[in-house]
Amino acid sequence: MPVTEQQGAKEDQPALDLWSLRKRQFLRKPVAVVATGFVGFMILIAIFAPYVAPHSYTTMFRGERLRAPGSEFLLGTDNLGRCILSRLIYGARISLSVGLISVGIACSFGVVLGLSAGYFEGMLDNVIMRIMDIMLAFPAILLAMVIIAILGPSLYNLMIAVGVASIPSYTRLIRGTTLSAKENAFVEASRAVGAKTPTILFKHILPNIVAPIIVMATLGVAGAILSAAALSFIGLGAPPPTPEWGAMLSASRNFIGRAWWMFTFPGIAITSVVLAINICGDALRDILDPKLTNR
Repeated sequence: MPVTEQQGAKEDQPALDLWSLRKRQFLRKPVAVVATGFVGFMILIAIFAPYVAPHSYTTMFRGERLRAPGSEFLLGTDNLGRCILSRLIYGARISLSVGLISVGIACSFGVVLGLSAGYFEGMLDNVIMRIMDIMLAFPAILLAMVIIAILGPSLYNLMIAVGVASIPSYTRLIRGTTLSAKENAFVEASRAVGAKTPTILFKHILPNIVAPIIVMATLGVAGAILSAAALSFIGLGAPPPTPEWGAMLSASRNFIGRAWWMFTFPGIAITSVVLAINICGDALRDILDPKLTNR
């Protein structure tokens, strides 16, 4: 083998060893493996909802209102005669989309604002962080309600509201890690060779602080799903007949005494997905934490 190939193999070996170590650490966590499998299953259900759901989520079966779970309707029907199982399956697509898009909005703005505040400091840092402090002074759910009140209730505005309400948390995290990362020798070396500021920020600093961002984003998806469900529950989310899980819970309030299945199954869906995502986030935090890689 030529010397250059041997050197290349040696350089690739530490990275392979690190990923192998992280893979072994993950496989040692059976609860995390099961949770990850469940989340993957729900994603597949969401993607293939039209092929998996037994009925359309808008179809109303005459004479089948408030039908208890049985062989024809496995999870029963709601007050309008719609199949709850079908609405839960389609609702998985909506709830997961809300979580992912909301976190995408929060993370995108948080990266730009946090990197800018942490790298430049000074007046820009003060302005950005004071705005974030003002936003943090409001409960996230209240801030999201204000945004929806301004924009109007809809599914897309729900995603925007939940995402904007989460920006301060990502900004603070990224600013703190940027303040630490920019003191490293590789950043000083980049400045010395004349690298431009965007190159330093997005090519050198961001890749080295991506681990905590991934962990927070993973946990943030669960929080976004809960926030969206809460907003939909009070009527500020997706309008009917959208099968959002929080809206399904809201619709069941007047039938708790007569149709337990209307609120039980959407509640189980929200709880199980949020719990599984939180477990995945905890596992990622343990695996990506450099202090724990040697355990």
